[in-house]
Amino acid sequence: MSEPLTATAPANPALGPKRLRALTALAGLGVLISIYLTFIHLTYLSTGVPSVCNLGEKLNCDAVNSSPWSEVWGIPVSHLGLLFYATLLLLLLAVRQQRHSGPTASPLQLRLHLYLVGLAKLSVLTSIYFAYVSLALIKAICLFCTGLYAVNLLLFLVLLPGALPALGQLGTQLPRGIAEDLRLLLRQPIALRTVLVLLIGGVASGFILHQETTRLHAQEVAKVIAATASLAQRQSGQSPTAPAPIQRIDLSCPTAPSFGPENAPITLVEVSDFECPFCQRAAGTIEELQAAYPGKLRLVFRHYPLDQSCNPNMKRPLHERACELARAGFCAHQQGQFFPIAKRFFAGDNDAEDVATAVRELGLNKADFERCLASPESLKAVQADIAAAAQAGVAGVPVFLVNGRIIKGAQPIAVFRKLIDEELAAATASK
Repeated sequence: MSEPLTATAPANPALGPKRLRALTALAGLGVLISIYLTFIHLTYLSTGVPSVCNLGEKLNCDAVNSSPWSEVWGIPVSHLGLLFYATLLLLLLAVRQQRHSGPTASPLQLRLHLYLVGLAKLSVLTSIYFAYVSLALIKAICLFCTGLYAVNLLLFLVLLPGALPALGQLGTQLPRGIAEDLRLLLRQPIALRTVLVLLIGGVASGFILHQETTRLHAQEVAKVIAATASLAQRQSGQSPTAPAPIQRIDLSCPTAPSFGPENAPITLVEVSDFECPFCQRAAGTIEELQAAYPGKLRLVFRHYPLDQSCNPNMKRPLHERACELARAGFCAHQQGQFFPIAKRFFAGDNDAEDVATAVRELGLNKADFERCLASPESLKAVQADIAAAAQAGVAGVPVFLVNGRIIKGAQPIAVFRKLIDEELAAATASK
């Protein structure tokens, strides 16, 4: 029978004090990076404010953290990483609790070592998978994610010495030893409570953080609306006690791409950038809204590419092909295919080969498209959108206007629904 986790055992030379300190430091670093990445995912991404590691088109934490691969069942991958590193720290604590009284290791110490090696190997394989997703599918690199990949590799390399000897010493006893360790763990109230706290607390905290972020976003939108209304009130000379008018911004344009009935009670203007990860994230929300309000919603699209080559308001390079894609969108609009090509761009089909494929598959006239793309007309159209948005106070994207009422960032759908329902109620009351 296996000894309990707190039993006295000889030392494991492969997990000496220096290695344990190194492993603890690496796991602790993993916890800190995971916390920051979770913060980015749940806060920055939904407000539209770039993170500190958003350095350009290719070095872009935001693009990675807003991608479809950034969540598993609605839980941020970084939050699952936090639980993983916390588990490592618990196992390392169990190793530290062993009394070192000899040059050899007990079966328990050897098994703990192998558990750590197994987890580290799993983390390396996971890192390889996410590195592939980042480079091949998202086509952007998250520096902090890369830091976690390095942490995982170092954990594995530090743990690897002594793993094969440990496996050889345990031999056929390993399966029985694992089963006994699980039974012992379940018999220890403290250990069991710790595991339950990690599992339940991890999932619950992810849900709570998401709900709290949604609430804070709604509050932020309310503050913006209140501030603009207060400004309008002061400018109009109204009494402070008078009902504050709702500030509205008109960015609708008769020549801009639009979808939905012309007489729809709700006009939703989207100011966006095809390469912006926040905008790509919001594209799904807009599709849900169109399905939720059939016949009541008209969508109007205005370009605001975060690219110095056409946007004079950009102080540093960010999305290197955003202007080209915006011009491609304009040229597709000239042939009545703006929203189909926009859907492809928001899905990440953004390189030159993807654009050529989209032109062919959508049945666009290739010669007319290329002529339009190279013409000054396409550039002037995009810059006209930029100028109009900048004059309205737009500095970042995405920005949405619900009958002129502003929503900043890739907000949860509940924020959109709130304003849309208010506008629909007001339209019904006025009849």
